[in-house]
Amino acid sequence: MTEILLKQGDWVAATVRKADTLSDLKGQYGEKLWIGVVDVTDTVALRQPEPPLRLTLGSDAYEAVTTALHQRLKALETQKDIAFSTDFTN
Repeated sequence: MTEILLKQGDWVAATVRKADTLSDLKGQYGEKLWIGVVDVTDTVALRQPEPPLRLTLGSDAYEAVTTALHQRLKALETQKDIAFSTDFTN
């Protein structure tokens, strides 16, 4: 599938267990192929006390998520007075 997409001119993000698995395609397609190494056999990494719910890979993805979350926090902040006004007080 990866090679088909690359031949079509698409950009591809692929995850592999071993870094050199797609080295031929990387050499052929360069920056159009991003390769992330995710070793699911690494039992130490898999046994993290609290693995992340979502894993953001790449600085551009990190920036996009950060921007979206800041926007959501800003929107939530505009509702703060209304939210607090519904508190039950004894």
